[in-house]
Amino acid sequence: MSLQKKFDSALRNAIGARAVWLPGSPITVGDILVRRDGGFSEGGSLADFGIEPRIAAHAPINGVNLRSTKTRQSIFQLGAEVTNIEAIADDIEAKVKYEFNGETEFIAKTPKLTGDSIQNMIAIAAQLAGDTRWKHDKYFIVEQSLGAEDWSFIGTDKTSRNFEFSGKGSAIKQFLTVGASVGLSKTTNVTLDLSGVTGNIGMKLVRIRKDGTLNHGS
Repeated sequence: MSLQKKFDSALRNAIGARAVWLPGSPITVGDILVRRDGGFSEGGSLADFGIEPRIAAHAPINGVNLRSTKTRQSIFQLGAEVTNIEAIADDIEAKVKYEFNGETEFIAKTPKLTGDSIQNMIAIAAQLAGDTRWKHDKYFIVEQSLGAEDWSFIGTDKTSRNFEFSGKGSAIKQFLTVGASVGLSKTTNVTLDLSGVTGNIGMKLVRIRKDGTLNHGS
């Protein structure tokens, strides 16, 4: 399974959202997407069909703290391994190390996720149900965006790769809980290092059936 597909599956299981790929890439609520190469790519927007969605900010949802199955996390301080985040002393240097022991492994850590959502999706579906230009089996609408500031996605598509953050214990705890990388230095040989990212990590998609009902499935 590719890194993109593995992350998409994990995000769906965690928060019911599809992965934005690459993580942090710009998306806009009201975009139309189509499947391509195991993911989604741009296919236009609702504006192309003369539709102006009513958009508003949605309530924040819990962030994600995901780690693939063959990824090992180790925390060290004062020369010893620490197994409890709360035991990390704030003012003493510490480090966290990740060992990626599979071909497609990752970690993803974010604070609470915010974004926009379409408020009048049922009305839009009614408009598009009979539009002969609309491809009911191919078009996905971005109904909700999910993003944050200063979060991290780190992944690899090669075996035996490592990633390490070091810094004050307080900064290490921030990274471990919400993915923030401020005040940290790093050593890495991974394929994809997206630490300290601001942008979208997930999105909720919807298709419109021919009878005008909504399909939130895959």
